[in-house]
Amino acid sequence: MAEIALAIGSVAPILGMPIIVGALQDGWGYSAAYAGYVTSVDLAGLLAGSVATSLLAHRLDWRWYVGGALTLSAACNVLCAPYHGIALLCVFRFIAGLGRAPPMPLP
Repeated sequence: MAEIALAIGSVAPILGMPIIVGALQDGWGYSAAYAGYVTSVDLAGLLAGSVATSLLAHRLDWRWYVGGALTLSAACNVLCAPYHGIALLCVFRFIAGLGRAPPMPLP
C-alpha cells in the first residue's frame, strides 16, 4: 500500500501543476515567473530523487526507504504552508520532490 501511495504521489503533482501555479498566483500574489520557478524546482527534486533511487536501489531496504520518503515528503509539504518567501519555498519544494521519487520495485 505504501508503494502504491508513493506511485500516486509522484504523479499527482505533475497532473496538479496548473492548479498549483494558479494557487501561487492568486493566493500568494506570485508572478507567473515565480510560480514557474517553484514548480520547476519541485519537478527537479522529483528528478533528483528518481535518479538517486535508481542508483541506490540495490543498497537500500525498501521498507525504510518508503517510510522515509513518505515522511520526508509529508513534512516538507506541511512546512511549505506557512512560508511565502520564494527562496525558502523553493528549498522545501525541492526536498518534498526528493521524497516523492518513484518507489523501488519489491524484492
